[in-house]
Amino acid sequence: MRNSGFNFVSKIALSFLLVISMILPHFAIAKAETTAIGVSEAISQFNSTSVKPDVTVEGYIVGFAKSETSYVVEAETDTNIAIADTPGETDVTKMIYIQLPSSPASIRAEFGLKTNPGNLGKKVVITGSLEKYFGNHAGLKSPITLIQFVGDTPDPEEPTQVATVKASPTAGEVYAGTKVTLTTATPNATIYYTTDGSEPTTESRVYDSSSSIVINEATTIKAFATATDLVNSEVARFDYTIKTAPTAISIDEARNKAIGEEVIVSGIVTAKLETATAHIQDEMGAAIAIYPADSLTAKVGDLVTVQGIVDEYSGLKQLKNISLVGTPTATTLPDPQVVTSIGIAEDNESRLVTLKDVAITGSGQNFTGTDAAGTFAIYDKLRDSGLVSGKTYGEITGIVGQFTNHQLLPIRIIEDTTKVQDIQASSTGGVTAGTSVTLSTITEGAKIYYTVDGSLPTTASTEYTEPITINDPMTIKAIG
Repeated sequence: MRNSGFNFVSKIALSFLLVISMILPHFAIAKAETTAIGVSEAISQFNSTSVKPDVTVEGYIVGFAKSETSYVVEAETDTNIAIADTPGETDVTKMIYIQLPSSPASIRAEFGLKTNPGNLGKKVVITGSLEKYFGNHAGLKSPITLIQFVGDTPDPEEPTQVATVKASPTAGEVYAGTKVTLTTATPNATIYYTTDGSEPTTESRVYDSSSSIVINEATTIKAFATATDLVNSEVARFDYTIKTAPTAISIDEARNKAIGEEVIVSGIVTAKLETATAHIQDEMGAAIAIYPADSLTAKVGDLVTVQGIVDEYSGLKQLKNISLVGTPTATTLPDPQVVTSIGIAEDNESRLVTLKDVAITGSGQNFTGTDAAGTFAIYDKLRDSGLVSGKTYGEITGIVGQFTNHQLLPIRIIEDTTKVQDIQASSTGGVTAGTSVTLSTITEGAKIYYTVDGSLPTTASTEYTEPITINDPMTIKAIG
């Protein structure tokens, strides 16, 4: 069974046994006591052109970073948090963005705002690398060597009224097919809305957060929200009109447009590189970057049509100020283009590629790959690719990027292509009863065998053919 997504990096090559514990213990990275500084002091020490390791900062969780200049209190993922010197801070220039690493998984499980919305307003202390994050914003990034809650966190002021409903995108001119989402900062609130300009009541339609409101003509949305023991929010109004969309063109044509021109292109999302760019690729193999990555509300593997402004950053052609035209459609990823080191060049910029038999030197974020055709640069921005200097890898798959010079942005590595690769699980740790867990491996055509009683699996064990439902504490062991 083949995993249809590439948006991960296999970190343990040559591992044939997957053990998944469905009970996640409390975890917080800890080290010797360190003197912490406040957020304002950390910001004063921040320099966007340098990296300052092992800086310890304490502050209150105030939200989830969306971009260099924006944040929200309702997190979309558990990948980051924003902290400030005071709970309830709304000025992003007074915040530090904190990268929550994917490993160990317990960090995001305990500190991520999407999983734990009640963490909003809590005080934390964190040690990490003080450097730019989300563009040039002050951030603490991996390696995170300390993260824990601090006692005596003041309780946030109890609200008396439900927060006003917000819409994304905001009111104004949009393209036909634009999806509008409604949110309120009040947890467990119910949103009622109308689309004909009439005043909404509790008899109006209930907004379903799993879907969106599609705008195909001039529309007025009015919405308010209710929650137990709180006064209803004020009615919010959002007026949308339809603007004429430019004719869709190919990605290759878009790449050759002048900087500043508005274009519409279609392609499959091949990567969303955390804190940086997303990349889309069309059926002809042409590809282009989307900046910032979180502006593209679609998943890897989705076919999307986007409108944006042609831009270039340090040589990388990209689209900025993008908006979706229509609704993303789930599809399959294009096969990576197999290239040699010579192919890490302009012709393949933003394309999904695979290089074979690559020897690695370097460390940190910057590596050099060497294959039979020569050498090429590899930039591991988050330092989590798993690449090790001195090793030779059977395959390295990634996106061809550019920052002054062309470089590979690694997504997946395979040390030995003759072996079945690591088995991945869709969920690990603490899960709710009824959760369905899927198992997969990137090795095409491989069979997976598993047990759920803690015994070691063999080829005589149950063959994986469908998701496993978790209703009780369980340990899955699997081989491929």
